[in-house]
Order: sequence, then structure tokens, then C-alpha cells
Amino acid sequence: MATTVVEDTAERTVLYLQQGAEFCLPANAEGVLTKDLTEATQLLPLRWEGHDFARRAILQEQIAIALTGDAHAVLLRRSGVERTIDEWYVNLQAPFRRSGAGFDTTDHALDLILSPDLSSHRWKDEDELERPVASGRFSGAEAMAFREEGERVLAHAARRDPPFDHAWEEWRPCPEWVAPDLRVGWDVV
Repeated sequence: MATTVVEDTAERTVLYLQQGAEFCLPANAEGVLTKDLTEATQLLPLRWEGHDFARRAILQEQIAIALTGDAHAVLLRRSGVERTIDEWYVNLQAPFRRSGAGFDTTDHALDLILSPDLSSHRWKDEDELERPVASGRFSGAEAMAFREEGERVLAHAARRDPPFDHAWEEWRPCPEWVAPDLRVGWDVV
């Protein structure tokens, strides 16, 4: 996923994803997108159009905040010219690792979605975590650790710990930024 680096310090990495940015998703041999990585044989290049398919004509963006060493990234998803918060999406994943292409991570399938005011949440893709556990890609202990990480995030959100402390809600991207493309060679670095 091609993003703009907003901040990269010893404490955290913040990435900005805007509409039109190039990214890839796993697809099977017929070129059909799949979430089941055991079926994936290729990566299909796409352009990010937003997080809410029904509202694609509206400006949509997300700010990804990953604290160093944390096994998740918090995605603040906003839309419209006023950049209203749509949701806080917690992507459970391996901590960011630096690579020649930028940052690498491994998605842990399970995610959390928190309401804009952080008053409620729901787990996402619990069923999708079952497949990689059944295939041996993740162990039962790892799946339990992913859920425990999510529970830690919920506790941070309840206390309004960073990044849930409103510091990023008013942040605005530079108006001159253009949606980036993937670097040539990103997949062989």
C-alpha cells in the first residue's frame, strides 16, 4: 500500500492514505480477489477509493498510527471536506518492520472497529481468523494472543490513551500531496 509518511520516530510511525493511492490485494489464479491466503497466487494492483464503498464519491482518507513494537495499527478513518471521523479501525498485525520498500507487517486477520466517539466497538473477521488457524498458518495460541492484543487496545481506548487522545483528529494533510504509487521494485526488496 503506497502511503505518505507523516511521522517516523523511535516512538511511532504515522502514515497517511488518500484516495487514489496504489495498493495490491491477494487474488487467486483467476484474478479474483480473495481473503483466504491459501488460495492467493498473485497480488492484484488497485487504487484505494476509500473505506466506505457506498460513499466513494466523497473524500475518504485514513491516518495509520503504529506505536513502535505494538502488534496493531490504529487507523483513523475520516470522510468529507470537514474530515468527520467515520470510525477507529484497529488492524491487528505484526509490529512494523523496516524494509527497502518502507515498512512490512503481517496481518493477523482479526480486527476491531470502534465508533467515532469510542463508546462502542465490534470485532471484525473472527471467522476469517479460523481459516489460517485451521491451515496451520497461525496457532491457536497465536490467535488467542491476537485477541488479547485487541483487548489491550480497547483498554487504551477507554482511557483515551494515545492515539485515542484526540491529538490526530484535527490533523490535516498538506493540500499539495498527491496520491502515491507503489515504488518500482517494492515486491522484490
